[in-house]
Amino acid sequence: MKFYKLSFILILLLVNGCGKYKSTKLSDAENQSVTQDQLVIQIANIGYNAREPVFQGQPVEVPINITGSLFVGGFDLLISYDKAALNFQSATPGKDLTDNNWEYFTYGYDLENNCTDNCPSGLIRITAIAETNLGSNHPTKANVSEIAVLKFMVTNDRTYECTKIDLNFYWLKCNDNSFSSWDHDTTFISSKVYHTYPKNPRL
Repeated sequence: MKFYKLSFILILLLVNGCGKYKSTKLSDAENQSVTQDQLVIQIANIGYNAREPVFQGQPVEVPINITGSLFVGGFDLLISYDKAALNFQSATPGKDLTDNNWEYFTYGYDLENNCTDNCPSGLIRITAIAETNLGSNHPTKANVSEIAVLKFMVTNDRTYECTKIDLNFYWLKCNDNSFSSWDHDTTFISSKVYHTYPKNPRL
């Protein structure tokens, strides 16, 4: 079993475009080089690339990306979110999984009943495996970046206007948020978790 760096970037929900976007430097995670035995996993910010707000009552897509030199053959992620702010719709394979013909992708939600202490209001589990049968067709062995896309509907509750809402990696057991090597002979678990912002700061 080996470790990877799990780098968490806050899901940024600039609700209805209030205030001014304030860029905050990600701690040491962004500045550290990715070595052969490390992966960096990021939940991309809502509106992060375009620096645009999302609007209440509207759908939003949130990609999950990884970087690193390892060939990943599978993963099991557990992600928490605020059900009052975001209504989960679905999860779909990321572009790189689709392009490289990964064979298995599934997700589950409303898993918070399995949590017993200081639990989030919503949990999503995503599981994917590159190859599940040894037939004539095989997935392409390649580095992947976008591994999943989460789809939500943003709340119409006006008390969330001008707030930031985050999604987090969450652990119910030690092998949550784990990755397997391409040959499935090595499991990678987190050695560090980074957070960019305090929870739900005001603009």
